Amino acid sequence: MWEPYVSFATLKDKARVIADGEGLTPTITFVVASDSAIATKRAAVQDLVQRLNKARLWSLDHLGEYAKSTAELTKLPEEVLLSAYTAQRTSPIVIDENVVKEVQKASDRSTRYGILPKTLDVSKAVDRSFTAAAAGSN
Repeated sequence: MWEPYVSFATLKDKARVIADGEGLTPTITFVVASDSAIATKRAAVQDLVQRLNKARLWSLDHLGEYAKSTAELTKLPEEVLLSAYTAQRTSPIVIDENVVKEVQKASDRSTRYGILPKTLDVSKAVDRSFTAAAAGSN
């Protein structure tokens, strides 16, 4: 289970967290684009990445406002979203070799446990050319 469902269950249903997955798998969110979109709409994709990074950075300093505005959109309770955003603290990161290795390990575990049908080479699925744009948003 993940946020905001953990916060919803603990705040609204009085559930208790008895175990979590801390350290088991990366909690990284990616922006995904097709090779075609990257090739033909690179400027638009880069602009989107920069805007998302600026928004994420803004949200870290304005969790209450962020929770209020997304509560209106999602119809989830504002206090649930505030709890979720406080727990998550999502911020932009540079996709470096350490990130690729961490995600590769998670992918390999997923293959080993039968979640993924075959081994993936994560490095081939990551376009690091957008990393400079991400770093510039910090």
